[in-house]
Amino acid sequence: CIVYLHDSTCNSEDSLTMTVAHELQHFIQYGFNRSIWAWNTVVTNLPMPTIDAFGLTWRDIPIEHEARIVAKQASETILGRETTAKYIEYRKSQRLTNKDAADWEFIQSIDTTQVYDCVVQTQALFRRLTPVRNELQAALSKLSGLPDFVKLDLDSVELLK
Repeated sequence: CIVYLHDSTCNSEDSLTMTVAHELQHFIQYGFNRSIWAWNTVVTNLPMPTIDAFGLTWRDIPIEHEARIVAKQASETILGRETTAKYIEYRKSQRLTNKDAADWEFIQSIDTTQVYDCVVQTQALFRRLTPVRNELQAALSKLSGLPDFVKLDLDSVELLK
């Protein structure tokens, strides 16, 4: 596995700090709880109309939610709370889309002292998506040729540990 960073994310210390922490958290998720990583990936492979119908954003995907928490925690620890807050405010003002601004508003609202349980939140997400079980199965089927997805079974999502 590798962590890839776009050149533009390395142009400033604050951007680099948050991006490295975010991507390293995905590396940790993949390495230490691959089934949770895989289940979240299944959700991100749902058709866009389904994602839109449920109003899903990155904050609703537990591995993404957790990576944003870790990124903000790392930035606050390394660069300080004030620098982190200024960077987040800057990113909100430089948004490319309204969804991008909403994501930065979410990051701004994160209380980094709160515990986040990615397993519990993944289970909750799949309960929320019960009405589109057939679409989840189709997304899983498309991924089933990849080793990380072979053993996944929608009937066992609630058994995740």
